[in-house]
Amino acid sequence: MTLREILTDIHALEEDLIAFERKYGLRSETFFAAYMSGEEPEDESWVLDFAEWASVYRTWLARQAEYRNEVQRLQRKWPEPRWIDSGGCMSEHFRTPEDYELFLYTVAEHVIKVRVKLQAFRVQPLVCCPRNRKLKLEL
Repeated sequence: MTLREILTDIHALEEDLIAFERKYGLRSETFFAAYMSGEEPEDESWVLDFAEWASVYRTWLARQAEYRNEVQRLQRKWPEPRWIDSGGCMSEHFRTPEDYELFLYTVAEHVIKVRVKLQAFRVQPLVCCPRNRKLKLEL
């Protein structure tokens, strides 16, 4: 499965989980822990729903793991994102949704590098040039 397909699947599963959570007034994590410990539903008519809810939750957990693994695989494939050039600037546009996804996961690392570069670059305040009365920026 591609990253986009996995993400689409995760979103669809989350919609199902939210529907169950609203119906029974319980978070999926809490439900699943109780279900796995063998707790029985209060009402016999809930048994089929609970089995389906548990199945959806298991699938959601599996897709989350697949998603993390795929992102890690892509990060190993491109340790330095190809859209960041040696100067730390964006060199090209995202070509695929996977490029964008990888960018979102690695942007924090690059923001730190940019902040350090900005701190090193100090801009002097604007000063008035006495001859022509124009403001100029001194670097």
